[in-house]
Amino acid sequence: MDFGWFDDTTPEDEFGRTTVHEFRHMLGCVHEQFSPGILFKWNEKAVIAESTDSKQKPPWTESETRFNFNNFKPVDATKYPETTWDPNSIMHHAVKAAWTMGPWAGPGGKQMDHVDYNNVLSKLNKEFIGWMQPKH
Repeated sequence: MDFGWFDDTTPEDEFGRTTVHEFRHMLGCVHEQFSPGILFKWNEKAVIAESTDSKQKPPWTESETRFNFNNFKPVDATKYPETTWDPNSIMHHAVKAAWTMGPWAGPGGKQMDHVDYNNVLSKLNKEFIGWMQPKH
């Protein structure tokens, strides 16, 4: 794990969120925005345009963007246990409204147009880890 960007000015919520997020990667969890159950479509052109903009620090190339966004495809459900898409998951990176093809119906039919970072484990996060690492 690389926490090289943390310093004395890193907000506590970012430090905590990132640490738990990265630890869950160690347990085999993938980014929630690439769940086979996602309910939105990526606007690839918008994501690439923003990610490659010289104002980004540092800007990515189109190939780096495609790699970091899993080629805008969900992970293979045969290789990763699928759960219901969880926009409240600590494994979900923020998704800007401009990065999607418009509003979509989220869990429970709630209209959504973006996803924010989440600072705590969601109910589904806890259930999934309980399933992966059962008590003995």
